[in-house]
Amino acid sequence: MSDVSIGIGTSGIQAGITRVERVAKDIASADQFNDLDSNVNLAESLIELKTAQNEVKANTKVVEAAIKNQESIIDIMV
Repeated sequence: MSDVSIGIGTSGIQAGITRVERVAKDIASADQFNDLDSNVNLAESLIELKTAQNEVKANTKVVEAAIKNQESIIDIMV
C-alpha cells in the first residue's frame, strides 16, 4: 500500500512541476504592457501557479506519510 501511495504522490508532484513550468512559460511570455487582455491572463496564470504549488505540496505530504508508514512497519517488524 505504501509503495502505491509513494507512486501516486510522486506522479502528483511531477504533474505539479509540469504545470508550474507551463504556467511560468506563459507568464514569462505575457506582453502585459501592450495588450490589455493579457493582464487578465496574467492574473489567471498567477492563480494557476499557486494551485500548482499547492498540488506539489499536497503530494509531497502524501509521499512523506507513506514513508513514515513504511518506517513504522519496519519498526514493528524489527
